[in-house]
Amino acid sequence: MIYNYRPQIPTIFGAGAVARLGEEIKTIGSKRPLCVYGSGTKAAGIAGKAEESLSKAGLDYCSFDKSTPDPTMELIDEIAAAARAERADCIIGIGGGSNMDAAKAASVMLGLEGPARDHLTIPPRFFKAHLPVVLLPTTSGSGSEASNACVITHEQTGVKIPALTESALAIVDPELTLTLSPTATAETGLDAFSHAAEAMTGLDWNPRVEMLALAAIKKIVHSLPAACMDGSNLEARTEMACASNWAGFTTVDAPPHVGHGIADVFTQAYPLTHGLTCAWATPEVLELTATAVPDKVRLIGEAMGLSFEASDTQEMIGAKTAEELRGLMKTVGIKSPAELGLDRESVVKNAGAMLPLCMKCPVKITPESARALVERVYDNY
Repeated sequence: MIYNYRPQIPTIFGAGAVARLGEEIKTIGSKRPLCVYGSGTKAAGIAGKAEESLSKAGLDYCSFDKSTPDPTMELIDEIAAAARAERADCIIGIGGGSNMDAAKAASVMLGLEGPARDHLTIPPRFFKAHLPVVLLPTTSGSGSEASNACVITHEQTGVKIPALTESALAIVDPELTLTLSPTATAETGLDAFSHAAEAMTGLDWNPRVEMLALAAIKKIVHSLPAACMDGSNLEARTEMACASNWAGFTTVDAPPHVGHGIADVFTQAYPLTHGLTCAWATPEVLELTATAVPDKVRLIGEAMGLSFEASDTQEMIGAKTAEELRGLMKTVGIKSPAELGLDRESVVKNAGAMLPLCMKCPVKITPESARALVERVYDNY
């Protein structure tokens, strides 16, 4: 069998690494970087740390501080316009996956004519970054700093459109996650789990994916409860930052599949966080894919600390692993769709929206099975 390993993003990792940002920007030849972040990143003082490093390095930086969760096509056009107006020669994405994705997409659009909606379409395409992109995550979940993907929302339809591009550098500083709330910590951490689980069970699995995914899952199971319980626990934050980064790397070779499709069904119906909806979906993904790749789901369960009997059927492997994950979700405070007041039919009626993201699932998803999957996600947690 032949496997395809794709290049990964150069990464600097460790507590305090944000202080190296300015010198690293100079190394790649930038003199006028544009920092992209949102109000939360600014209020937490994280953007200020990055900008302080740029100032100390003598760089004439500029900033766009209006990035939002689930960036839209219009926002990408706005960031690209700001970069042109400021004559930026590099884009720095600071924040969660949304801010980092926005930085990537804006760099792409700087090399294209017309609005983003004319270029970012399904199926996803690869675009060359027009300016170098440097990424600083402030959550441990999206893994966008390690991924070649960015996801942008079409503001008129609510559909999330993925695109592929390259980044020049990632700086992963666990100290930037210390102010993250317990809820956001839990949801983003389970997003990282979903990346690892879907990479393990997808059609593009390879041995490197397995190594990174299982290592990430072990760290998440061990450290996520501690990070949620005590946000100042730097050791737990460091382990989660590492797990998120490794899980992000897996998506380069083995992109997410049915779980992220289910997550999009929920977020098209309600303004929910991506990490929360991925968390809801993942137990059902494990049960579903155990019918096709039980050996991979068994490895996921074992990475979580489970033991299996030789006589366990595919269905038992899937059920045990899914239930173990549901237990972790409850431990870190994940509420169910019903607890949050979501109307079941309002979600289920849009189940077909997941189909474009199911191509890499080892189980064929039909419109009928898509609806049944979304129903189980709603009912079983």
